[in-house]
Order: sequence, then structure tokens, then C-alpha cells
Amino acid sequence: MAEARRLAPGGAVVVTGEKDSHPLLEGRGPVDGRAAAYVCRGTVCSLPVTDGETLATEIAP
Repeated sequence: MAEARRLAPGGAVVVTGEKDSHPLLEGRGPVDGRAAAYVCRGTVCSLPVTDGETLATEIAP
């Protein structure tokens, strides 16, 4: 969560919580026991990301 907030560009929305606890998190949860990030643009989301380096690549414009 901290990494996502640090990397997110201005105007981005970072949603955190337990799987299925919010409509944007439905079906999106940990991967192999690790916290996962899903980078979405419009209505299309990336595959889950579980490390900061890959998250930085996904978030980059």
C-alpha cells in the first residue's frame, strides 16, 4: 500500500482493503499469500503485481 501511494501519479486513486471488501476489490486479493496490486486504466486492469519494481513499471505512464 505504501509503495502504491508513493508511486501513484497525481490524480490517481489508490484503493486498499480485504478481497471483496469494496466493489473495486471484488475478486482481487493476495497472490501466493503476498499482497497484490492491480493497476487499472479506464476499465482494464493489469495482472496482479506483488513487488515494488514491477509496480513501478506498471504505474509509469
